[in-house]
Amino acid sequence: MRWVDRGLAPSGVAYYARTYTYLWVQHFQQGIGGRPDQHNYWTVFASDLREQFHQKCGYCERSFESTGELQSSVDHFQPRSRFPHLVYEWGNWVSSCQRCNFTKDDQWPDTGYVDPCASDWLERPEEYFDYAPTTGEIIAKPSLAGDGSRKAQSTIDDIGLNETRLRESRFRLMSALVQDLLLAAPGQDREAVVSRYQEPDQPHVGAIAMFVEQLRRAGMI
Repeated sequence: MRWVDRGLAPSGVAYYARTYTYLWVQHFQQGIGGRPDQHNYWTVFASDLREQFHQKCGYCERSFESTGELQSSVDHFQPRSRFPHLVYEWGNWVSSCQRCNFTKDDQWPDTGYVDPCASDWLERPEEYFDYAPTTGEIIAKPSLAGDGSRKAQSTIDDIGLNETRLRESRFRLMSALVQDLLLAAPGQDREAVVSRYQEPDQPHVGAIAMFVEQLRRAGMI
């Protein structure tokens, strides 16, 4: 996971918020009326959101595909059932693959989750996660304690960020990065390799940034 600048809400989001939010609040907080799933107008802005997330999932960082579990969707970071007043808030939407969206579902631990679009830099993913190069896992930073550690671990566990396919995908990418670095001359050539792997539209950029920092400390870059 990496920090993403979601940008300003597109024109029209405020209209849907004014017009339909009350239906979700009535259903979930007051028990009035059926669940208003037909009013899922956040899908109108799905393409705007995908663009801000560089056509990748905000959680697992894999590129979207047209079918299957990597189809794009709009996830409500704070779930509709728990926070119905945020149903039409642009700041509560994450461009997510179907797998991460369905796995996260309506879960919301006491600590909350790590927000890929946190406005406070101390709350951004880079402050919570590290990469384990021998396993391909995303791990909570060892320096974290208390609620910070629990938030990081809940995010990893509840969204399934270390599912086997994800670990293997990250591990293959990091192995390719190391091979490309070994083939490149030290200095500018290796920096060019790093820049190529860290282009915003590339998969697993957050994990790559963590791994690159480890390689720098080891003197490989």
